[in-house]
Amino acid sequence: MVYDDLTYERKKLKQGRPKEENTLSHRVTVRLDDESYQLLKQYCQTKNITESAAIRELIQTLKWKIW
Repeated sequence: MVYDDLTYERKKLKQGRPKEENTLSHRVTVRLDDESYQLLKQYCQTKNITESAAIRELIQTLKWKIW
């Protein structure tokens, strides 16, 4: 609890981390062969990003090729 200096009212503190605007709500699991996994790892090291971020980025590039 926190007290306001002027009115001496009790204020409730919000608990937890604030919600992000762009939440990632879907989980996808994929199995890769050795060659595909090595390509993914190399791409991630080159761009200095996580595997998840790389897959999201590549999906966005596919969007432009499809439409």
